[in-house]
Order: sequence, then structure tokens, then C-alpha cells
Amino acid sequence: MSKKFLANVVILLAANLLIKPFWIFGVDLTVQNSLGNALYGQYIHLFTLSLFFTMILDFGINNYTSSFVAKHPQLLAEHTGTIIPFKLFLSAAYILLTLFFGYLNQIKGEHLLMLLALTINQVLAYFTLFFRANMAGLQRFKTDALLSITDRFIMIIFALLLMVITPGVVSIWGFITIQTIGFCAAFLLSFYFVMKHSGKLQFKFNYQFTKSLIKKSWPYALLVLLMTLYMRVDYLLIKKLLVNGDIENGIYALANRLFDAANMFAVLISGMLLPIFSKLIQQKNDLTAMLKTALVLLLLPAAIVAILSWFYAPQILSFIKNESIMQSAEVFKWVMISFFFLCMMYVFGTLLTAGANLFTLNKWALIALVINICLNLLFIPKWGAKGAAITGVLTHGFVAITNTWSSFKVYQINALLPFILKVLVVISLCLVVVGACFLFEVNLLFASITVLSVAVLFTFFLRLLQVDWVLNLLKQKDASL
Repeated sequence: MSKKFLANVVILLAANLLIKPFWIFGVDLTVQNSLGNALYGQYIHLFTLSLFFTMILDFGINNYTSSFVAKHPQLLAEHTGTIIPFKLFLSAAYILLTLFFGYLNQIKGEHLLMLLALTINQVLAYFTLFFRANMAGLQRFKTDALLSITDRFIMIIFALLLMVITPGVVSIWGFITIQTIGFCAAFLLSFYFVMKHSGKLQFKFNYQFTKSLIKKSWPYALLVLLMTLYMRVDYLLIKKLLVNGDIENGIYALANRLFDAANMFAVLISGMLLPIFSKLIQQKNDLTAMLKTALVLLLLPAAIVAILSWFYAPQILSFIKNESIMQSAEVFKWVMISFFFLCMMYVFGTLLTAGANLFTLNKWALIALVINICLNLLFIPKWGAKGAAITGVLTHGFVAITNTWSSFKVYQINALLPFILKVLVVISLCLVVVGACFLFEVNLLFASITVLSVAVLFTFFLRLLQVDWVLNLLKQKDASL
């Protein structure tokens, strides 16, 4: 299963590497540079508000669906036909609650209409994620890879058309509109694939089933809410606590740009891990091999990116043309350390989710939220966006460590400890190599090539990733689409 997982990871990452970086560093960055940090900061504020109650849209249904379909693929049609009416009800509740919350936060007039458009985008996006969860549950990872890039691909096409038709004219409304078009296309295509694999759907609202689903899903929904809050509340607190909140939010958004790009790929791998872990746990199979593969694919790249970002922050951000590079560089260093801890959480948090250890996950997430808010209230007035980034490191570090400790306790995976120590050895070597390159004023390109070479060499030398796996991967022809 680890070999098949590797093959599908390669397909998924290759597809996303072609599209999503272009969106983040091409279209989205062009919009930010054209609007300026203050105006783009207003957009980020509205976008963050649209995310706060997305737990209502999901209500834990996506994670539950991925695990359920992996275990009961023959019930796909019945499950989907019953879930969709419930999700429509949740969507209406989400839109109303978000608009009310926005109004309470002094969002009025045109900005309230923008918030409405952003909530519609979220509804479309979460329906697409639900349909993709069904594909992931069926382990149709190539289909999932296609669906994962559809929205951004369509957005890029329309953004380029808009730039050709109205060169030099960029507005928040235009930016939101092309997102809506992309999300609509992804929604329709993902629904088509669900229909293809499930046959004819019969939509019905089953009260008993919905009641049972809410009972099973509310811990997932609570987890999504708590995670959304401790990952996104910083933007709102920056806006509220600082006089120049919009500008600081723009700087923070610039520092988070590479984080968001890297996190897209980490989320994709995490989404593939959930149904696989669920199946392994259900069948009471050994988890060690799959965990080793996940750790190599997530932790090592995350560590290399974080180390390079710490030492070469200004050089990395110099590729992004913006007036706030030096201010963002100090923030960027801390943001990318958070990414390492987030990837650690994606491995062990996903494992706990697959085993339905929601009480444990919610307990740690609630404590993390309290830590996050308290530290942000202390650090943001003192250091601005940098204070929010430092808080993020401490919050994600706490979640990563507690999730890892809980996983070892629940699943008795002490046999994994020697492997983790080897991973830490490789990470330590990478830190020494990049530190030496920085000390001797080696440029970013050469430092990157050197540290990647060292990481690959010691990954195979310490047998973290075995050569025969890679050879089989190159030969494999998987017809899972």
C-alpha cells in the first residue's frame, strides 16, 4: 500500500505543481501588488470572516465521508443522496450566520456584498471537497488530483483573459468573480464524477439518518471550528488591535504566501492519508510502514523549506515584487517554522482522526486556541504581524507535539521511534549544511541544491526511503482513474 500511495502522491503533486504555484505567485500576487497592502488587507479581512463558520459547511462530513466510503464503497449512492439535502440546509445557515457576524463587525454596504460573494464561493468549494472526499474514499486518487486543480486552472484562464481585456485594471470585485467561476466549474466536474461512480442519485432528507450523522459528525465539526479559529483569528486580531491593521494584514498575507502554497500540497497528501489510515485501522493492519512513508514525504521537505526560509528569507521573498519585502521577511521566518509543525500534525492528527479519537483532538485544539488568543493579545500590540507569526509557531508546535504523543499512546507505535530519530538526524544535518552555506555567503540556489543533495543522500543511506520502492514507482502503471 505504501508503494501505491507513493505513486498517487507523485501524480497528485505533479498536477498541482503545474497549476497552484502559478495562481499564488502569479495571479494572486499580481492582485496584491496592484491593490497595495492596505486594500488587499481589507480583502484578506473579508476572506478571513468568510472562513470562520465554514465548520457549518463541513460539519465533519468530509472526514466522515472519506472514512465511511473507504470502509463501505457499496453505499456511495445512498450516502451521497442523503447528505446533499443536509448540506444545502447547512449552506443556508452558514451564509446567514456569516453575514450577521460580519454586520456585527461593522461590515456594511459594498463590503457586505463582497462578503456574501465570498460565502457563496465557500459553499461551492465545500461541496467540491465533499465530492472529492467520496473519490478519496474510493481511492480514486487520480480523479482527486484532477479535481484538486480544476478551480485554480479555470481561475487562471479567466484572470489572464481579464488582464488582456482590461490591462492594468484590477479590482477586488473582479478577483472575487473569477474565483466564483472557477469554483462553479470544479463543483460541476466533481459532481459528474460522483454520479459516474455512484449511478443515479435519489435525493432525500432522512431525519433519522441526519440525526445519526450529526451525532457522529459534531466532534469533527468542533475540531474544524477550533482549528479554523486558532489558524485564522490572527488576521482579525491584527485588524482590531493595530491602528494600521490593514497594512499589517497585507504584510502578514505576503509572508504567508509561500506557507499557503506549501500547505496546499501538504493538505493534499493528508487527504490521501485519511482513508488509507482508516482502512488500515479497520483491518487491524500494521500502521508503521505507512507512517514512515508519510513522515518522509511531509516532514523532510517541510524541514528543508523551513530551514532555507529562516536563513534566506529576504532572498526568497525578493522573487516576489512587493513594497514590503524586508518587513515581511522577519515575519516569513517564523511562518515557515509553523509549516514544519503543521506537517507533523498532518501525519499524527490525521492518524487520530482516522481512528475517531476526536475527544483527544478537540481537547488539544481547545487548549491551542486559548494559547493562541492569549499570546496574540500579548504579542501583536508589541510586534505586529511578527507577533502573530511567533504565536503561530508556539500554537502549531503545541498541537504537533500533543498529537504525536497521543498517537503513540493510542496506537502503541513505539517501533516508530528509531525511524523518527533517523529523520531528526537528517533534519539536523540539513540545518548544519544550510547554516554553513549562509555563514560562508553561499547564494540561495547553491544552498538549496546542496541541502537537497544531502537530504536525498542520507534518506537512502539511512533507508528512510528504500530504492526498490522508487524503482517500482517509476515502473508502476496504476489505472485507478
